[in-house]
Amino acid sequence: MANTFYIRPASNALEDGRRILEFVDSQLPYLQRLGSEGQWGLEPFGDDERTQQGYKGIVTNSEATEKGRPWDRNSTKAFIAEVDIPVEKLTPEIKAIMSPQEATESNGFVRLRVASMFVDGRSVGYARPVLPEQDDNDPFLYVAHVVSDRRAVPWCNGAGNALLEHAKKEAQSLGLGRICLDCWNGNGGRLVKYYEAKGYQPLGVVFDDGEKDWPATVMELRLK
Repeated sequence: MANTFYIRPASNALEDGRRILEFVDSQLPYLQRLGSEGQWGLEPFGDDERTQQGYKGIVTNSEATEKGRPWDRNSTKAFIAEVDIPVEKLTPEIKAIMSPQEATESNGFVRLRVASMFVDGRSVGYARPVLPEQDDNDPFLYVAHVVSDRRAVPWCNGAGNALLEHAKKEAQSLGLGRICLDCWNGNGGRLVKYYEAKGYQPLGVVFDDGEKDWPATVMELRLK
């Protein structure tokens, strides 16, 4: 049976920024097993204080937007996908990642955070050779981050799809006709193929000019 997900805005009060970093770090061993360690590397992100503050800042920006700050190129929305797990199906592995709030039982279930997504009002810098910061004649919502918690398998299965569907609703609520994103195109383009299966079309390939080359395919999904 497919999981049912509940998507809510991220919250600093719930320390969602820190939890999202745990999601990212949970993916590193899995990506290495796939031969995709070039996507995010092998070094954990969660112990870096600057990264922690950066994610907290993203959630702060999102909270301001949710409280009514007008959407513009500097806006971000951060979302958390949660799933209800029957108490009798809680394994020691799942119990180990639950926060005190998540451990609270309600009607025989506990609700666990299993995935996250950021959407932005403009493209990331390295994608701009292919996609401008924003296009006033053809504006878009940019999906900057989607990640699930590998520690929560099988309860996280399908969470990425649910968040991408939520991105469509967000774009439509803002009157936007397309969604754009970029993804690592190494290891035979596994991620590119995933997004193509969701209806996204490649726009072009870019490279980060930082410490290492990070080939990325920029993609879009037309909503109308």
